[in-house]
Amino acid sequence: MFGGYSLYISDVMQAMHTVTQEEVRLSKRHPVKVAGISGIRHDVAPHDHEFYEVVLIRSGRATHMTSDGERPLGRGDLLVVSPGQVHAISSPRNLSLFNVYYLSEWLLQDFLLRDVAPQLSLLFLGQHLFPDRSYALPIHVNLPSDCCQQVTGELQLLARLSGLESPNALLMKASLIKAFAWIVDSLPEGIQVDHEFIQHALVQHLISCVDRALDDGAPGNVANWAERVNYSADHFCRRIRALTGESPNAFYQRRRLQRAVAALVHGQESVSEIAHRLGFTDSAHFCRVFKASYQLSPSAYRDRFPG
Repeated sequence: MFGGYSLYISDVMQAMHTVTQEEVRLSKRHPVKVAGISGIRHDVAPHDHEFYEVVLIRSGRATHMTSDGERPLGRGDLLVVSPGQVHAISSPRNLSLFNVYYLSEWLLQDFLLRDVAPQLSLLFLGQHLFPDRSYALPIHVNLPSDCCQQVTGELQLLARLSGLESPNALLMKASLIKAFAWIVDSLPEGIQVDHEFIQHALVQHLISCVDRALDDGAPGNVANWAERVNYSADHFCRRIRALTGESPNAFYQRRRLQRAVAALVHGQESVSEIAHRLGFTDSAHFCRVFKASYQLSPSAYRDRFPG
């Protein structure tokens, strides 16, 4: 029972609360925040998040609840919860944990990460890369002791950096990726993320074409992309959808908006400059498309992430 709300695991869990930017307070200087939380003794009601959440249990006991069921929660357990996924914690007994939030667009700027570590990218960025191929439920695994020790060290460093007014951005990114790499390297076979489709020649071709178009501020030209690999546009779209779960144009549009978000949060360009660089017809077109996806104008979105 959570505040008068009865939770039945056989039902699809409904979030009673969404953890948003107003609570997390990520920013240009703090695109990742790690907090050590100790002595949790009260239930955490069903909730979801605006951002990815990663949780590492340091000590204590509890029950982790998702639409897939409930599992005991203890030392060394790791949770990866994608944006929009719902979970809850019941019956905590002196629970202590690390809680991690990060701006996905901050990591998505590193295109090399997607290519050299596709499994890591899909586990911690999948909702933003290929949402139809990402995990549908929160991930709950127990880390081996050596991995847990290494990840704890990186999270302790990130927690200290989170408390600084102007932390070293490179050190933050390197430490977060290192923690993620340790986690991926220790995943049990049953939780391995299907990432082989990213290496498929057609998917690599699509990624290359989209990145080149965005670098040049050019519109998405699916017919041209298909012609380069001797496919008709229709056949190319069918093959890409079969591999990734979405159309080439949908991938292009999402990547374009992700670049816009990165520019709004981390850059100094005006809204009109971003619109021009990313190939939108004009600022008004950019604002319409952006608001349809993020429910805020570009300027209002930028204002949510202070320097």
